[in-house]
Amino acid sequence: MEKLKSLKRFQKSVLLFVIAMALVFAVIYSLTISKVGFEYKNTIFIPDQKNGFTVYSGKIQGKQAYFTVSEDKTVVFQCGDKTYGPYTAKEDPSAVPENQEIAAYMTGVELRQGEEIMFRGGGFGKYFRFAMPGMRSHRIGKLQEDILVG
Repeated sequence: MEKLKSLKRFQKSVLLFVIAMALVFAVIYSLTISKVGFEYKNTIFIPDQKNGFTVYSGKIQGKQAYFTVSEDKTVVFQCGDKTYGPYTAKEDPSAVPENQEIAAYMTGVELRQGEEIMFRGGGFGKYFRFAMPGMRSHRIGKLQEDILVG
């Protein structure tokens, strides 16, 4: 306590500023990590329930974007004035790549637009990173839970 009293006014103000800065960053950090959503194109899409649909909203390159997931597991993506889909996701155990060491722990998934297969592969937990040959691998993230768990 004596050391604190012996500090000059400038030193006390710097000490208080450092303490305040640490508290502010602790609050900001806790708010940031508590956000629920999924990452797509360096944006976090936040879920909301609207009219029986789960709508994930965010901004991509300044344009408002939405993923809308219906109860029948159909997904529509809208970015600005363009709409993509509808896509249909379903679990398919045969979609799991056989040559993966962790294949026994993976869930197979197939993403279609009409009859065209857009993604076929597997993953575990919240992330689907493995695709079948000739297809691109995508990180689906939290959206996968609403599509597959019913």
